[in-house]
Amino acid sequence: MAQEFLVTGNKFNKNVRIVLGILLLAIVSGLVLISGWRPNIFPSVNKPATVQIAELTTSVVQGSKFGMPYLINVVRADGAYTFANIESGVLNGDSLIGLTGLTYQNGDSGLVKEANGKIDIFVSKTGKVESTDIIERAVTGITLPDGSVYPVKVINGKISRGVMIGDFEMASLIDNKRILGNFDTRGNLVHAEVSPSINDPDKASALVGRELIKLYLNIASENSGKVLAATTDK
Repeated sequence: MAQEFLVTGNKFNKNVRIVLGILLLAIVSGLVLISGWRPNIFPSVNKPATVQIAELTTSVVQGSKFGMPYLINVVRADGAYTFANIESGVLNGDSLIGLTGLTYQNGDSGLVKEANGKIDIFVSKTGKVESTDIIERAVTGITLPDGSVYPVKVINGKISRGVMIGDFEMASLIDNKRILGNFDTRGNLVHAEVSPSINDPDKASALVGRELIKLYLNIASENSGKVLAATTDK
């Protein structure tokens, strides 16, 4: 009777094991060549993975860009909303102190002074000065490393020639985060630190601020920018 060899167990024939090993290696090698798969122990330097920012952290802010203007949003006597760019001004405790330089959407500019939550703006069509109620002061967007725009508002800081200089404090318009840091005289970020805030942002004002950023991006034809949590809640 011919001897039978088991392919498993202690009686595995040595020659059979060699043949099976060679066949298995050939099959695996073929699959690797076909699929292009390889062990990915370290991230590829030539093809870095795109990572979406899930949370605002100190390291994220330090790698972000502060290139958007600082916007003030007001409501006029007829109920119409409008906004302007803040070119110069000082914010202390979410209030504008002293004279603030604005540039309007039509290109006009002027100096205003906040008093009891109001500012007087110049209306070029009529040549008159109109009193308006301030909705949000110094709203801006931080462009994160993933390309999305994170809306914030300035609580304390100084704006000069359209950029923030010196020490600043910003509050998130999404969650209870605040950003403390400082810029150099050219508006370049020197240092920033993210920490929890005691209070959550007011839902109504935060929504207005986020929509203002969306409006600015649309006007500036930057529709590729993604505003985080900027959808209108119904």
